[in-house]
Amino acid sequence: MVFAFLRGALAILAVLAPLTPLAHAADLFEMKQMEEDDPPVSDPYAIIEETTRDIALDPSNSKAYGDRADAYYSLGKFDRALDDLNHAVAINPHDQQHLYKRGVTLRDLGNPAGAIADFDRVLILDPAFADAFVGRGLAFYALGKYREAVNDYTRALALNPLDDFAYNNRGNAFSERGEWDAAFADYNAAIAINPENASARYNRGHASITNGRYANALDDLNYVIENTPNDAEALGLRAEALIAAGSDRAAVDDLNRVLTLDPRNAGAWGKRGVARVRVGEIEGGIGDLTNAIALDPSAENYANRGNAAYQTGDYLKALRDFDRAVNINPEFHQARLHRAKTNEKLGNTNAAMEDYQAAARRGNGQAKRLLKARNIAW
Repeated sequence: MVFAFLRGALAILAVLAPLTPLAHAADLFEMKQMEEDDPPVSDPYAIIEETTRDIALDPSNSKAYGDRADAYYSLGKFDRALDDLNHAVAINPHDQQHLYKRGVTLRDLGNPAGAIADFDRVLILDPAFADAFVGRGLAFYALGKYREAVNDYTRALALNPLDDFAYNNRGNAFSERGEWDAAFADYNAAIAINPENASARYNRGHASITNGRYANALDDLNYVIENTPNDAEALGLRAEALIAAGSDRAAVDDLNRVLTLDPRNAGAWGKRGVARVRVGEIEGGIGDLTNAIALDPSAENYANRGNAAYQTGDYLKALRDFDRAVNINPEFHQARLHRAKTNEKLGNTNAAMEDYQAAARRGNGQAKRLLKARNIAW
């Protein structure tokens, strides 16, 4: 996502990095406890030891396989969990809980199609299994099938109208479809049911930024960060809102915290570079953008560094960066616009006009206005 901010002769392109798709990474695809009423696995190692003994005594004990899978899952050992769930399902292919848990595990292992197949089987066995609809909705979301995801979350909510998790994730699917009114309604519903739902607040904050509601975004993100002060994603997103609202120094402070937590966060280096340039720390901003490029040589990072170099009067360096940006993404009309302005500074009039026209053909309003004022077609 690229937002343009005016500063001096050129616009600094604040690169608002994509958010794990419109979601709080820790929670968007987090399935609820494998079974809604299961207690947390208190001592997974003890459970693994005990169930391994049980399986040795009775290899057809599907419950022992399922319990050991729960323990492995709680330790993040999804491959081991899947192996045990395969055994449990082979022993008892009609056990909906084992099928459900295997669907959860397959989704977490990056196999949403396999997860959908298991959730389908669960729902044949029990059409009122609300969490299976939620799980299948998450798998559809992972495949980019947002309408199908919305449908499954809606069916889950018909069965359990107080499921804030389902509202939050349906809001994410609506967001991906650009159905913002529906997305906000769902985030609001999730928060009304559970005011401590940090993921819904984070996602509503993201949606607010996308729709230019920066004060609302800051309210939500402040809540998230107050409760989880070391949440690098929330800090990075709040920095985006602060940059958009013109509070660049505060954004730098948040990004300092992100980079302390995660020194290889390319998005944080890039955003801090933009913010530092905007507060006049141009050389420092260029250094940050150089670090961002080392980690992520994206068109946006090169364009932002080009803009910073332009402000120092180093037009040749700026031109090199704009060339790289356009080579990486020929449709990046902002980079073409700024390369045109740089070429004008260097006296390369023909090259500048070509870029103005190319930017205009790609929908850049500033390029269109400039060419219209000069009676030049595009």
